[in-house]
Amino acid sequence: MGSMARFINHSCRPNCRTEKWLVNGETRIGIMANEKIPKGTEVRKPHPPPPPSPVSGLASRRELWASGVERPLSPNRPGRVDP
Repeated sequence: MGSMARFINHSCRPNCRTEKWLVNGETRIGIMANEKIPKGTEVRKPHPPPPPSPVSGLASRRELWASGVERPLSPNRPGRVDP
């Protein structure tokens, strides 16, 4: 069973995001479009952040790059982020 949200895929190029709301004392999750999503287009949300490192408690920069949360600057285009 479940809602239609079960068909949302994870992507490094998301076109939607989730927002947590409190409605009448109950927690609700809303799916919000980051851009106009044409009919028939796959709905994609960002990958969840990586778990914290057991040593430092923080995710490493490499883990952040891999998850798409943070990307390295492009060597070919200073100041630009690679997709």
